[in-house]
Amino acid sequence: MLHAGYTDIHVLRRAAGPMRQVDAQLVTTHINKEEVAHCVCAIICNPTSLHAETTKWCLSQGMHVLVEKPLSHTLAHLDEIQLLAKQNNLVVQVAYMMRYHPHLQLIASIIRDKTYGSLQRMETYWGSYLPDWHPWEDYRSSYVALKDLGGGVALTLSHDLDVVNWLAQTPVLTYAKKYAYSNELNIETEAIADFDIRYQNGIEAHVHMNLLDKPQKRRYQFQFEQAVISLNFFSAEMHIETKTGTIKDIIPDFDRNNLFVDELQDFLNRISRSENHNQFTAQQIRDSITIIDMCI
Repeated sequence: MLHAGYTDIHVLRRAAGPMRQVDAQLVTTHINKEEVAHCVCAIICNPTSLHAETTKWCLSQGMHVLVEKPLSHTLAHLDEIQLLAKQNNLVVQVAYMMRYHPHLQLIASIIRDKTYGSLQRMETYWGSYLPDWHPWEDYRSSYVALKDLGGGVALTLSHDLDVVNWLAQTPVLTYAKKYAYSNELNIETEAIADFDIRYQNGIEAHVHMNLLDKPQKRRYQFQFEQAVISLNFFSAEMHIETKTGTIKDIIPDFDRNNLFVDELQDFLNRISRSENHNQFTAQQIRDSITIIDMCI
């Protein structure tokens, strides 16, 4: 919010205390939610199991909501969220920030324009070692590791399910999933997930995610009629291979944080406009229902 030029920022926390990365003088901290009921919008980033409940409360207070993915760990109450948002013309945006990645936005335009013919298949791979995520805490007590908090690799790393569903531009027709657990991590949620998806327009996708890879890996491949496009997230490289050669593009000084900044700015721009937000919010909730239904 500070990057976007806003200074009247309120933080609702479970308990008072020093903040890890934010200067406490730049924000007003509260532990009573009634003290933030006056806010115009809310960014929700508590454990997954609390997303839907917190979103409902914020909407009931008239706030627009940017909620961390996934929208929930269950399909319960999502119709209530839809109704509250519609009644008050409020934005509910789910924070799948990969939609703001420059290379993926370019690929979305390539798909729309059929630059290399029709898209046929997508493959994603994301592996990241859970104990490295938050070194300051015991990963076994984190929300990712606990069923009651909505954890598990599928919902937690569901960004890539959103990527393929978004780029397919048509509803899911069928899918199959396979989960596996890890003796090494000793957590109660799944550590490995694979999804095979077929869309109504015939496009196929395979999504793999795990909590085990050391070092972490994250890559994407898109097969078109006349080209294969591959992305490496960490090196910010894109290769477009055709019969006539390979085009290589690298995003200079790629900063993952820019995806969050762009997402936040889009959210703030959207809520500042005097327009009907119902269509956007309804689509965000439909997209979320698809992902949650696939994962649970």
